[in-house]
Amino acid sequence: MWQYSDYLAVSKEFIPVFSAEVDKNHKGNWKFFIPHNAMHDILQKLIKALERSSTGDNRSLWLTGAYGTGKTFASFVLKHLLEDDISEIEDYFQKHQIITPLWLRFKALRERNRYLVVYRSSSAHITSNRRLLLEIQEAIKEQLKARGYKSAFNQGILDTVLEKLSGGFFNWEWAFDKYRNRFMTVKEAAEVLERLRNGDMAMGEKVARVMEEEGISLADTPDDVKTWIREVIAENNLQGIVFIWDEFTEFFANNVPVTSLQELAQAAAGMPFYMLLVTHRALNQFARIDDDTRQKLLDRFHNCQLEMSPVTAYRLIGNVIEAHPGTKKEWENRRESLWGQVNRIMVYINLLGESVRKEEVKSLAPIHPFTAYLLATISSLYSSSQRTLFQFLKTEETSSFQWFINNYPRNDWYWLTPDFLWEYFFENTKIEAADSINDILSYYNTVKSSLAVEDELPVFRVMLLLTALWRQTGGTNKLLKPSLSILQRMFLGTELNQRMPQIADGICSKGIMHPLALGSDCEYIIPTMTIDQEKLKRAREWVEKNLSFEKMINPDGQTVHYAFNLQNLIPLQGAGEKRHPVQMISAKELKQRGERAVRDIEKAFEIAAVVVLAQEDEHLIDTEQKAGEISRELISHVIIIAQSSFGKKRWQEWSECRAKGRYAEDVRDVNNKRVYENKAITMNTDWLREIKAGRFRAFFRGKQVELAGSDAITDYLEEVCMTVFPYGPENLSKVRTLYTSAWGKTGAEIGLKVASVISRPYKDVVDELKSQGLWEDTRVLYARPDHPLGMMKSKITSVIKEATSIDLKSLWEGMEEPPFGLMPSPIGILLFAFLLRDYASGYYYSDGMSSYPLNPNKLAEIIDAVMKNARLSESYSIRKRSYAAEKFCRMIQEMFNIDPEKASYPEEARKNTRVFISQLGYPLWSLNHYVFKEHGDSVFTSSICGAIEAINDMLDLNLDAMDDRELEEVYERVKPAQRDLIMLINRRNLQEGLKLFCFSQEGRLEALLKALNLDVSQVTAKLKSLLNEEVWLWQQERVKEKIPDVVLELDLVEALNQLSGTAAKNLNEARHYFRTGRLKGKFPFFIYRVDQPHYITEVVGFLHNFVNHPDINVRQYKFYPDQIRNHLGELRTLFKNDLKLLARLTAKYCGGELADSDIEALYQALPDLSGASDEGCVKEAIINALEAQSKQKRIKDFRNLWRDLTGTRSPFDWSEKKRIPVQWVLEGNSNHTFLQKAGAIERLSNQGIEEIISYIESHRDEIAVLNDAPFVQTQFIKVAAGDYAGLVEQTGMVADLQEFIYQSLKGNVYSWPPRLGEINRLIRDWVGKHYKKTAYQRVLEIIDDFPAADIKEFVKQLAEDAVVGARLLQRVRRE
Repeated sequence: MWQYSDYLAVSKEFIPVFSAEVDKNHKGNWKFFIPHNAMHDILQKLIKALERSSTGDNRSLWLTGAYGTGKTFASFVLKHLLEDDISEIEDYFQKHQIITPLWLRFKALRERNRYLVVYRSSSAHITSNRRLLLEIQEAIKEQLKARGYKSAFNQGILDTVLEKLSGGFFNWEWAFDKYRNRFMTVKEAAEVLERLRNGDMAMGEKVARVMEEEGISLADTPDDVKTWIREVIAENNLQGIVFIWDEFTEFFANNVPVTSLQELAQAAAGMPFYMLLVTHRALNQFARIDDDTRQKLLDRFHNCQLEMSPVTAYRLIGNVIEAHPGTKKEWENRRESLWGQVNRIMVYINLLGESVRKEEVKSLAPIHPFTAYLLATISSLYSSSQRTLFQFLKTEETSSFQWFINNYPRNDWYWLTPDFLWEYFFENTKIEAADSINDILSYYNTVKSSLAVEDELPVFRVMLLLTALWRQTGGTNKLLKPSLSILQRMFLGTELNQRMPQIADGICSKGIMHPLALGSDCEYIIPTMTIDQEKLKRAREWVEKNLSFEKMINPDGQTVHYAFNLQNLIPLQGAGEKRHPVQMISAKELKQRGERAVRDIEKAFEIAAVVVLAQEDEHLIDTEQKAGEISRELISHVIIIAQSSFGKKRWQEWSECRAKGRYAEDVRDVNNKRVYENKAITMNTDWLREIKAGRFRAFFRGKQVELAGSDAITDYLEEVCMTVFPYGPENLSKVRTLYTSAWGKTGAEIGLKVASVISRPYKDVVDELKSQGLWEDTRVLYARPDHPLGMMKSKITSVIKEATSIDLKSLWEGMEEPPFGLMPSPIGILLFAFLLRDYASGYYYSDGMSSYPLNPNKLAEIIDAVMKNARLSESYSIRKRSYAAEKFCRMIQEMFNIDPEKASYPEEARKNTRVFISQLGYPLWSLNHYVFKEHGDSVFTSSICGAIEAINDMLDLNLDAMDDRELEEVYERVKPAQRDLIMLINRRNLQEGLKLFCFSQEGRLEALLKALNLDVSQVTAKLKSLLNEEVWLWQQERVKEKIPDVVLELDLVEALNQLSGTAAKNLNEARHYFRTGRLKGKFPFFIYRVDQPHYITEVVGFLHNFVNHPDINVRQYKFYPDQIRNHLGELRTLFKNDLKLLARLTAKYCGGELADSDIEALYQALPDLSGASDEGCVKEAIINALEAQSKQKRIKDFRNLWRDLTGTRSPFDWSEKKRIPVQWVLEGNSNHTFLQKAGAIERLSNQGIEEIISYIESHRDEIAVLNDAPFVQTQFIKVAAGDYAGLVEQTGMVADLQEFIYQSLKGNVYSWPPRLGEINRLIRDWVGKHYKKTAYQRVLEIIDDFPAADIKEFVKQLAEDAVVGARLLQRVRRE
């Protein structure tokens, strides 16, 4: 199969993207530019400006146009027209008639002195007015040199800077050291000078800023530069300077003040210096320029517009497509055949008013004529640096012209139709200024998978392409209307042309497009929801309330689904990822809340990156000043302001999308929900792309830098880190896994050289340390103080020298702080362990409770715990054992018989001494009293007491780790008495000493212990509970204070034992007896106070509190032991007779007396009230019990009365026995009401029970009918059998029927009435089963006795029943 590439190609001379390099390498290619009306206007305005014939014309030029309109190409045409040989440019003017009339005027200008034409491209790097002026000066100098003006210009800003630095006027070495952090890309001051000599303007700007801060003035104002330009023009005898600056759009995105630009543009009014700015946006499209400034700029420039007209597009494309020389004739024949398919298309094109010849349109093949027309329209309406008309023709991307001719024809498709334009320009491509069609792009991506690829998808693409163009042109061009007739034209010459109505209907039938009748034609529109405005309003209110810009950059749980995806805005990896916690805040929040909007860093090794994002351009105003202030205060924060705002208009559209998406979700419109969600996500993605490619202003400690693109942020943060952490681990390695991989004890073991295998990522660090000669012996670091690890080692050594005990947590935190910045990571744990390698042996460690010998493996474990902030890790410390510590520990081991392993170090010895005393169970000072008793006031006693005092002081928890002086002091005081103490310290002696002390303080204690059969161990146990601390902590004065409380408690226990007759040993046992023993009754203690004298009520109140409130202070019991003993008889009598108490209470609460039997029955009916909280509860329980007792008595009276009348226990029992519900016998509403109440008698009130008793007494005769068996049976047949009552009576089997129903319904006769329908069916079945055996014979006899006429009449009556009639008819048919 042949392809177009066999015959056609794009001209090799065609250049899709013109540039300075192309112009340099392809001499004369500028002449391929085809002038058009727009180019004529540009030339005319340029000539007016250069002629300088009127003040109003003496202006610079501003050229605007979308991507792909040839702005750069046109710029180079102007450049060549101004500087090439006159004869060459005359040929160009004469060749193109549209500009020929301008030749004489232009020639007159060129015949004067020469013009210097300067060309510059791109302005993204211009972030300050100084850089703008520097760039202009250096560009002019460069062009002067290139054109042969080697010495005819004065010094520029960069020359002045270099002169001041190298001439001794300014101490540059000193300044370089002071501002070292700004020059991280160079090693020394001399390198800066070398870069300046080579024209490095970025470096020049940095140096100029430093000089300005040091008070050195430079000739770098706009007036200085204008003076310099004027001198250049004059000294070089120039006609003028034309400064062409292409791609100037980014300058305005950098938020640089335009004052200097205004002044330079204004220079054209006073001297022949002209700027020609080239942008792809018009001046009114730059939102950051206020109206006043915009007008000033407009006044200083000739405004020139470059557009691509359809005619220009036809001619351009026609000139670019070339036939291969060898196949030209064959191609022309094929083209004629193709053209026959679309010949009538010229009618439509001419109707457009385009003055184009048929041959020009034919030369476009295989590009469909309407594709070429739409190409020009797209170029003029939409802008994309990646997609232009020129690139469409030249590149080989999918759906481009080159791609098409390499792949087509295929499947009988011969034309490059407009659907290919949609794919190339709009699908997966960022279109600038496409806000108005974002919904169309989003809709396409949402529904495209629903369409047939071979026909529906191409047509749908053109529908959307036309919709976008129709909308963008305001509906002024009928050829762009997305209608059926236009779609057919777009596919003229293809098989889709004839099938268009069916294809379009298929798309509409899927609900993807909606048809709108237009007479005989039909327009296709994107379907929209039928909006409930009230619901949409609520959705908008929800979005406004919940989806603020601030929440979208910092979402909460409710809004995370909607939030912007900003995770990868700053591309941090490795150390940067760990070092820089990133916070997003809005510009508005920064200005309103200042420092309060910024989160604190959590770790000392962190430098927070606070990224400021603006909802709209206005919010960026004054943010730089605020950011500078904050960065001076928060010295561990970098404030980074993104210069690309989300945009007010885009925010409104985004909010509307979210509101409509929420609305669509509420009304279950899945398609539209996806459309609006995709559109909102696309806006987010577009903004993120703009931010990443845009400018940033970063502030750190008050200093500002300009950054281009988000990648530059990473480099900048590295520079900041080197400033804050000059000795950080990044100096050794930046391997990502060393900072982000999992880490643990293995890393510490490697650093301490005890690991058997060195695995990655640790191996990278070890290899680096080996290469630097540092790995084998850390002592080498002392000779390398300038090395980062040398600085760390020096710091650790100084800390250890200053302290007897090394707090590892504090030591690690010191390494996290500047200037080191170690962080929890593989490299962090390895280096920390490496630095502590010297302390792995010969030291011991403490965990705050115990002390143990230290070894490398244990040190590795401790380092891991400390760095991971494990539980109790803050208690870890290490220290070396001294001679004083050895003596002390040996003495403690011998004196208290402690294993050497448990007392190897002072802290461990102290701890285990406390354990030893606690196990003895008595305070060590109690030995003083025993010794005093045995030896009196002697030297021996004094020696022992002094030693014990020293030991107790040593055990004090308030005493931190003891130094050698303190250890020596304890040793000197205890050592002389050591042998005697070894003999004296035992449990028996200490117990005896404590007993002597207690008895000396409280005389009654000994007698009480004897009465209760206790010894001093119980006293000790009580003291432990009162003091609530270990015995080695007991102080003699505190014990003295508590002994009266012990005596008071024992006294109370003894008194309570007398009252209860028990032998309780303590208050808890006594309390338990009163709760559960013989004295416990149904009543709470406080109720026994009723009708008792004052002295008894007081004791009873105490007993109540004692039993129910065990937490009452024992000292509140002080007066009660004696009162209990004084009134023992009365109290015992009171507590042993609950029935008398109940009688008193009943009389008090009810106002009457009950018989003893009733009191006893009432007592039995009462619940256990011993836990009642007040007398009201007791009263209520007694009254309720009395009422219940009365109620049960009357229920019993009712049942006796019913039994007397019916012989059964209740209506329920009567129904069960008689096999008939009592309700069917006792008929009438009053009887039914009575029966309902009787059936629920237990739930009736006393009054209700009285009412039914009264009813039964007054209706004895009616109720007596229940004893009339025939009547009862008749009632059963009447109610239950219904129409079958007569047949049932004839059977004589009523009792059998009753039993049958009873068994079928499983008894419960009383509940039969609601089931009467079910009973009727059971009886009907039963009668049918027994009919022929019983009543049927009697029926036959009756029929035999009936006269024939009567039978006939009776049958007629029966036939009124439809069932009987049907059976008669069936019988007649059968016969």
